[in-house]
Amino acid sequence: MCKQTLVGHMSDVVDVKWLSNGYNFVTASDDGIVRLFDVRSDQEISQYSYEYPIAGVSSVATSLSGRIIFAGYDDFNVILWDTLLGEPVAVLSEHQGKLSCLGVD
Repeated sequence: MCKQTLVGHMSDVVDVKWLSNGYNFVTASDDGIVRLFDVRSDQEISQYSYEYPIAGVSSVATSLSGRIIFAGYDDFNVILWDTLLGEPVAVLSEHQGKLSCLGVD
C-alpha cells in the first residue's frame, strides 16, 4: 500500500538514498536533477542541477552529516553539491566510464 507519493522528476528515478537523520532522502534521475525530499512535510526541499542538465544522474550518496551530496552523472563526472549553499563545491572528473554506484563510509 502506498503511503506517500512525492512528485518532481520528469524522467526515471534511478537511485534513492536516505540521509542519516531518517527524515530526508535524495533521489537521482535520468532528467539530470538531484532532489532532496522531507517525509515529514511531504515535499521537496531543494534540487541540485545545472541550469541546462546535459547528463542524467546515475547514482547518489550523502556525507554522514548530510551537508554534501555526491552525484554520479552519465557524463562520467561526480559532482559534490553543498545542501546549504545549493551549489557545487567540487567536480571529480577522472572516471573513464559511467558511474553506477556511489558510497560514502
